[in-house]
Amino acid sequence: MYDIKKTKISKFEFSDSNSEAVTNFLIESLEKQNSNLCLAFVNPHSIVTAQKDRKFENALREFDLILPDGHGIILASHLTGQPLNERICGPDIFRNVLKKSKQNQKYLRFFFLGSSDFVLKKIVLRLSLEEPFIQVVGTYSPPFSDQSHWNNSDICKLIVDSKPDFLWVGLTAPKQEKWIAEHRELLKDIPVIAAIGAAFDFYAGTIQRSHPWFREHGLEWLPRLIREPKRLWRRNFISTPRFLSLIVKDYLKQKCKF
Repeated sequence: MYDIKKTKISKFEFSDSNSEAVTNFLIESLEKQNSNLCLAFVNPHSIVTAQKDRKFENALREFDLILPDGHGIILASHLTGQPLNERICGPDIFRNVLKKSKQNQKYLRFFFLGSSDFVLKKIVLRLSLEEPFIQVVGTYSPPFSDQSHWNNSDICKLIVDSKPDFLWVGLTAPKQEKWIAEHRELLKDIPVIAAIGAAFDFYAGTIQRSHPWFREHGLEWLPRLIREPKRLWRRNFISTPRFLSLIVKDYLKQKCKF
């Protein structure tokens, strides 16, 4: 693991870095055998969910890099006195890896786990047209059922036999993080495993990502909420206040110690 400062927010140690440095580290790690790095991109909703989902909390603790996905995490870090450098989200890291592959003319092997066959086909098609140094060695869209009904040993064997450099997992949180943690031993030969959620739909073009202005001003959630209110209202109107409450309580506890 590379030397990097960590900032504790709620129960988790967030890596204080930037997208460029994280991407460079991932590419460099491919030269090392069995690096098996696992990345999670954690936002305020995930922290609130982990408060009542112990399996999710324990899963996140097993990841090598917990990266701050959300301006709420960045704002909370300022209260700790150890402000994080910048927001780092899955779609940006995915794009950066593509960029580095092309810049360095480095061939990379990808496996995509998650989403629907329709989305996966669109991802594969776009990569084949735009990214000459990317080889998609496999995709798998799991059934829309409880994970306990999946044939996970066969899924893991399919992935391992494909020998990808990157396993991109888009099952949405907390399902994707729990699945990775539960099966990490079977996937120990995969150099990089990243839970990147909505990045699948963004790259496939099935969901439009918010305009850069909204992302730069901490408002990426707003256009998405307007487009998908039924799916996202709970995250924004319930999880966000609960997250703020958690952070304020942690801050007051710290102040009372001194």
